[in-house]
Amino acid sequence: MAKPFPLFTDRWRGMTYDVAPKHRGAFQDLVVAIWEAKGALRNDMQTIATAARLDERQCRSFWEACAQKFIVEDGMIRHEYVDGMLAHARKIAAKMQQNGAKGGKKTQAKQRAYQAKAKPYDTEGIVPLTEETIPSSVRKISHSPPDASPPSPLEGGGDATETVQQIPTLPDAAREVLAQLRDLNMRGKVSLLEIQQFKKAVQGERSGRVLLIPAYEPPEAVAAVLNQPKLKAIEGGKQ
Repeated sequence: MAKPFPLFTDRWRGMTYDVAPKHRGAFQDLVVAIWEAKGALRNDMQTIATAARLDERQCRSFWEACAQKFIVEDGMIRHEYVDGMLAHARKIAAKMQQNGAKGGKKTQAKQRAYQAKAKPYDTEGIVPLTEETIPSSVRKISHSPPDASPPSPLEGGGDATETVQQIPTLPDAAREVLAQLRDLNMRGKVSLLEIQQFKKAVQGERSGRVLLIPAYEPPEAVAAVLNQPKLKAIEGGKQ
């Protein structure tokens, strides 16, 4: 794909002021074609006619009138405007390449300087984390082994609050309630705070029903969902 043709209007109007109006379109087409050809076209009438979008008769008339506006040498046609724009583009490209090289050298020099100043971390005094080095306050809240399942409060396995903290996900019945509460939230009937309070109150599930802590008092909208026959909650282990 050819680069965009740079058109500086003051220069363009200055170099075409003496070109006859009937030849200006062909003149512009030929100059642009030379730019797209990266500076030069073959000096033959067929090439000129194709580039200027003229038939053979029109091309002869155009070339007789405008040939002096172009540089013809070594069997090629050039134009000083295109030569100047290409030289300018090459100068900018070389400058950008030079700046990029300088920037790359500076970056590498900085990296080498940082590496020279860098010091290895002092590992003396770092104690490996083992069962003996873990503080007692941390050991008290350590998780049970993966194959050990927490006892259920319904089976006399201890305090219900401690067991709830070990439930990784909500029971199926609670998730069904939660889905309905989120739907009500979308309709503006249940707040996000009420949903969070419900989730914190869930203890577990028994016989497909949600087990809630005794202190939880559900709002009216939440209670309506919980009181459905299918989802009726069990508070404090009692239906």
